[in-house]
Amino acid sequence: MGKQLIDLTGQRFGRLTVIKQAPALKKEYQYSTSYRTMWHCECDCGESVIVAGQNLIRGITKSCGCLRREHASRRLKEAYKAAALLKEMEKETNGKLI
Repeated sequence: MGKQLIDLTGQRFGRLTVIKQAPALKKEYQYSTSYRTMWHCECDCGESVIVAGQNLIRGITKSCGCLRREHASRRLKEAYKAAALLKEMEKETNGKLI
């Protein structure tokens, strides 16, 4: 007997809003077959994505990927600022790092 389906329609998980249920994803293992409940979601940035329900509930998937891109961009900008600061410090100390 399978588990009872929890309707996630209309709920928000991070930047994602669940729109409707999508076709289940079939996972085949050596001795059994299982199905993952998939959900069609819309991200705050406007992109649509299909996500496994357990990934939404567990907090594994929070956006369409835009959140990851934003974090990567922010880290890159911080690295460039740090490199520029280090270069400026070298100039002030005539190339000698303290």
